[in-house]
Amino acid sequence: MRGFHAGPSVGYLQLKENYYDETYEVFSIAGKFGHQWFISKHHSADLFSGLRFLVGSETNTEELSFGIGLSLGCTWQ
Repeated sequence: MRGFHAGPSVGYLQLKENYYDETYEVFSIAGKFGHQWFISKHHSADLFSGLRFLVGSETNTEELSFGIGLSLGCTWQ
């Protein structure tokens, strides 16, 4: 994949604390966009950004965050 990309994301994560035998759940809804380049025949770079809304079971946590990221990849044939 090369060029501009955008899309939604939905996630769920369950964490278990063994010492206190507690379980935490986190739900997320996000939207992100970015651009991917091939920097050589077998290497790519993806620069992306987006907003994410998290809802957690620990003290009913709600958080809206903005993030920027860079992903580097390697392909083979």
